[in-house]
Amino acid sequence: MEVLGVASSIAGLISLADVIAFKVSRYYNLVKGAQSEIRALLVEVQSLYGVLNSLKLLATCLEDGQQPLAPSNIPKLDHFQTCRQNLDYLKKSLSKLDLDSSTKLTALKIKLLWPFKATETKELVERIARNKRDLADALTADGLTALVNALSTHVDLTEAVEDVQMRLQKMAEEKGENEQDEHKKTVFEWCSRVTPYEKHRNAKSLRHPNTVLWFFESPEFRSWTSEANSGIWLYGIPGAGKTILTSAVIEEAKMLAATKPDHAIAYFYVEYRLPETQLLSNILGSLIRQICASSEDAFGELEAFYRECNEKAKHPVLPTCEQLGELLSRISRSFECVMVVIDGLDESSDAQERSSILNLLSTLSTPENGTIKVVYTSRDEIDIRRNFESFEGMSIAARSNDLELYVAAVIELRIKNKSLRLRDPSLKEIIINGIVSKANGMFQWAKCQLDYLCTLSTDKERRRALETLPADLFETYTRILDRVVNSTPGNRRLVERTLRWIIQARYPLHIDTIATAVAVEIGSRSMDEDDISDQDSILKWCSSLVTKNEQSGLLAFSHFTVEEFLTDEKLLAIPGLRDFHLDDSASESIAAKVCLTYLQFPEFWHWELRDSRDIIATASDFPFLRYSCEWWLRHAEGAKDLKIDEDETYVDLTRQLFNPKKSSNFVLWLHIYWAEHGTYAIEVPKAAPTLHIAAALHLGSVCSWLLEQNGCDVNFDDATLGTPLICAIKGIGWGYGPMSPLKENVVRLLLQHGARGDVNFSETDSLDAQDDSCLPRKTIRTPMSLALDIASRDIKCCCAIFRHLLEANYISPCAESSFWTSYLSRPFPGLPKPLGPPPPPPPGYLVPPEIRRSRSRRSSDASSSSSGLDSGERLVQMILGLFRDTLNHPDSTLLDHDSRSKMISYIATHGNDSSDQELVSTLATKEDLNNSPSTTTDYAVSAAENGQMHLIQTYVEKGVDPEILYECIPAAAVNGQTDIITLLLGYCPQVNSRISEIVTTSWILAAKFGWHKILREFLNYGVDHPPSLSLFSSAMSKQSSSCLMSLRSISTF
Repeated sequence: MEVLGVASSIAGLISLADVIAFKVSRYYNLVKGAQSEIRALLVEVQSLYGVLNSLKLLATCLEDGQQPLAPSNIPKLDHFQTCRQNLDYLKKSLSKLDLDSSTKLTALKIKLLWPFKATETKELVERIARNKRDLADALTADGLTALVNALSTHVDLTEAVEDVQMRLQKMAEEKGENEQDEHKKTVFEWCSRVTPYEKHRNAKSLRHPNTVLWFFESPEFRSWTSEANSGIWLYGIPGAGKTILTSAVIEEAKMLAATKPDHAIAYFYVEYRLPETQLLSNILGSLIRQICASSEDAFGELEAFYRECNEKAKHPVLPTCEQLGELLSRISRSFECVMVVIDGLDESSDAQERSSILNLLSTLSTPENGTIKVVYTSRDEIDIRRNFESFEGMSIAARSNDLELYVAAVIELRIKNKSLRLRDPSLKEIIINGIVSKANGMFQWAKCQLDYLCTLSTDKERRRALETLPADLFETYTRILDRVVNSTPGNRRLVERTLRWIIQARYPLHIDTIATAVAVEIGSRSMDEDDISDQDSILKWCSSLVTKNEQSGLLAFSHFTVEEFLTDEKLLAIPGLRDFHLDDSASESIAAKVCLTYLQFPEFWHWELRDSRDIIATASDFPFLRYSCEWWLRHAEGAKDLKIDEDETYVDLTRQLFNPKKSSNFVLWLHIYWAEHGTYAIEVPKAAPTLHIAAALHLGSVCSWLLEQNGCDVNFDDATLGTPLICAIKGIGWGYGPMSPLKENVVRLLLQHGARGDVNFSETDSLDAQDDSCLPRKTIRTPMSLALDIASRDIKCCCAIFRHLLEANYISPCAESSFWTSYLSRPFPGLPKPLGPPPPPPPGYLVPPEIRRSRSRRSSDASSSSSGLDSGERLVQMILGLFRDTLNHPDSTLLDHDSRSKMISYIATHGNDSSDQELVSTLATKEDLNNSPSTTTDYAVSAAENGQMHLIQTYVEKGVDPEILYECIPAAAVNGQTDIITLLLGYCPQVNSRISEIVTTSWILAAKFGWHKILREFLNYGVDHPPSLSLFSSAMSKQSSSCLMSLRSISTF
């Protein structure tokens, strides 16, 4: 859709005035003795036409770069709206006149059919004259400048009235987020990395001024602005202008917020091409950061929440959607009103995520959730309608006068730039009426028809085309491709490849970059510069399907319905158009091969390859080279369903790139790829053999081929990357991209070819960001340690590699693995065998709320979803199996003491059968457990919480240090684990002051939660008749009164 500025906006009124003047003039000439009022009307309309043309000319001059002067008399916007209303009324009334015949009889009929009485005609003359005078005032320099400021899509409406508050509101949108305060930036980025500002600017620029005013004048919108916690759901068919309307609503809400300091505005656009915009967490986070950017008080609330989430974590902990929803509600209460506008709720592709979005947003404007009022837009789909039944629903099929003004403006614009040449002036009205009447409210459909009419040579062809307009967008796009197919093979290739790159590229590409990609012939040895299409050719043959951003030059689909059309399987059934159907896997395969072909062209043979920064800088002049280097592998992974490794062309291209002789193209590619995807702590490994890189990227077919070449050393230990086996397990960028089964296959292949699994790797840790004086630390990593690292990301792959190493008799220390600090190493409450909640409290005792909530969560976690429990149990059992087999392996003596202790502790905690207890009893030593106090303590505390008596018993029997075990006494006291308390009190010495302190604290906890039996055990242990009883009794809830009475009776006894 054209970006229509001030001059083009006036052009729409000009086009309507032109149509009316032409029709009144013909009437006046055909009807002798016509009323003088009709003559006066003709004169006034022609005069208005002249004024509008003068305004358009001067507005164009200012748009082209003249500095606007400070306005002294600002014309009112309603002058233009009134003018439009009058012209709309005239055009609609005169459309009934048939002026094609010039006979006397016809003239007589026409005279009788004049739609206005004499008094009505006089009134119209006065109204048009008033419009002319009001608009003529804008022809002064000051007046025109004010007009530009008032109507421009590039200058906010707020500047038209010089309202300082409104100008500040326009700036405040991003001001808070652009502060130089690094802490504030960190908090905002933690909240959400997705912002809607770029999308909004684009959508706002496409709005035709003076359109969608119907919505702002509607009773529904007026009620929304005045009522608290109100909600509107706007729905419409594809192409109806929902996003443009959303941008207008946002601008109107900004004006409302600017006039009221206790109001705030936040908005979001869900986009089908950007998966990150389809996540509920990002939607809520973006709304929160916008609100907090405009208010220090609101930011203080967000900052407190950020600290609460991260005060105990080494790395930032992301909030849950539930937490974000609660935070948004709390923040909204700092304002009298928070206006939330969200577009495109139907564009979320994941069914589960979409359901979560709709469920939360449907309740966002309820009073209990704060002071929020909402406007949502989407297609009218069943699940959305069901969620928003309580909302005020409004259809947004474009109003005919909005669409008419848009069509008229585009026609005037194209007549001016000579892309549309009409010999018959009356055809302008026929085009406007024909398109508007059949558009069914779709701006996108109307634009496509105008694009097609501009390609026709004669008025006769245009008249014929108006009689056979397509019914909908699908038929419209089909006709466009039919015309391409019927042109030349070159045009067909150009359009097909252009559309494929737009949909398949990992990010929007510049039109020149796409032109280069389109010209590449897969498997060719060089580029023919004469085969690169110019921008005009691409835009001409892809007309209506694509659009170019004039500022950035990026090429994109003109509307998301274009992508829907190209991926719809119905396209496969249309003769001649099958090749335009964009299958994801096939397109990925083509993209990978095009990239591999291009980056190996001889144009790049002689680059200076010493400094990565110089290479990256030079590559910026070859944007498709950089794209090819960074993304060919991701495209290849996307084509795995087609078994791309068996594609002969792809295989040849990868072998050419990874040739053991290492071409300059390979080194160039590695420099560029490493800058984007490599491990930041390691320099570009340009000296490493190609086998190492292929192994790190899990390119199985390439590795297999390289291993067959003479001189290939499967155990070559590169100073930077280690051996090929290390590379395969570790991967580039710590396993970037899908790992299983590609990684597993390469590991197995290397071991089959003699790779040694006992060669270690010296890894350099990154610098401590908090201490510039820290030096990098060298850590010795082993294949098993690296394999165990993978568990938290891909447990299946981890187990497969671990077992391959076991089967090859390669056992190595793994205590340095990140597994031991991941969630998988922590005890799972209730897993692998749910032990149920703690024992019930004494009769009459009401469990305190905080404990009740904790137990409720535990109970629901254990019983609500058997699939989730089974999944967690499977994870645990897979790890248990690895550790059992490792400890039982004949070469298990190769394990160091720390690795052995950690494996034994894991089995002791998670094992659930007699064989595990026997294994722990047989293998674990007192030294094993005492030399890993942190791990043993964590497992013992968890066992105490969950009643795992057998684990505590094993620790006692093995002679674990009492100072380790006493740490779990408070957990057992809180959860009512009497048997564990009895065992530990008998094991821990009374003379230790620290143990006595812990026991006293535990005694108080047991009293608080009403565990009578445990209190008896503490008294039997020797806890003094508590002199502190009176100190904590006042802090007890009334719910513990019965327990206190029992305590007194016990102590008396």
